[in-house]
Amino acid sequence: MDDFIIINVKIDMTFLPNEILQKIFNLLTIKCHNVHCAKSLFNCLLVNRHWCVNAVVILWKDPFSSYNGKKFFNMMVTSFLICLDVEECKDLEKHGVILPNYEPMFDYPKYLSHLNINGLKGAIFDKDKIVMKNESDRVRSLVMKYILIMLSRRENKLESLTIRIGYGYLSVSINDIRILLNPNVRSLIEPVKKINLLLGSPTGGFIIKLASICQNLDSLNISFRNSVIQNFIEISIGFNHLKFWLNLKVLKFYILSIVKILE
Repeated sequence: MDDFIIINVKIDMTFLPNEILQKIFNLLTIKCHNVHCAKSLFNCLLVNRHWCVNAVVILWKDPFSSYNGKKFFNMMVTSFLICLDVEECKDLEKHGVILPNYEPMFDYPKYLSHLNINGLKGAIFDKDKIVMKNESDRVRSLVMKYILIMLSRRENKLESLTIRIGYGYLSVSINDIRILLNPNVRSLIEPVKKINLLLGSPTGGFIIKLASICQNLDSLNISFRNSVIQNFIEISIGFNHLKFWLNLKVLKFYILSIVKILE
């Protein structure tokens, strides 16, 4: 029988190469995309700076999709607030928003690849996340506007956009997201390649206008509640007049019954 030499190799997990750490962290989010995984990744920020740098890249890649009101999401909102420019900060402070008074450790906005509008709204409108002297929805909408404008200034391109309109937890209204059509925000969504929509109320042509901005769009997933079937008709007709139609690789329409949604 051949002799075997057993070699014990100890690997210092705290100093794994960046590529390996990011693959591990990214795999964690893919296999278990929920708030518990986000919490685990937040804990990785505290191991050492090496782990922190690599965890930030993954956490801020898609920061709001798993938002459910937990306290650690406070970091997500404040990390964007401290990246606003001086004039934006002054205007928010004038409206009673108390902003963090420290410098950002990282350029957080540059890591953003996927934006969930509903999660962003939830983080902004959560009274425990942002301290305000004026708690009006108008002021919170102003915060959202400035964050979106700030994100539009960054060099990295947004890959996907997710919006749930008029249905479910953290639902947004057309008024909440009309800012996406603002000339100062267009550059944020122009590069988007994938849009996911769940429509629970009439959109009044908003979706057609949004899609017309995203000229690089190659994947569009739209779910309709059966109570707003007029959205389906409106969008089907409107898309026939858009140039991006020829570039689409994936187009999916879902019509959800109330029974199916409850399941």
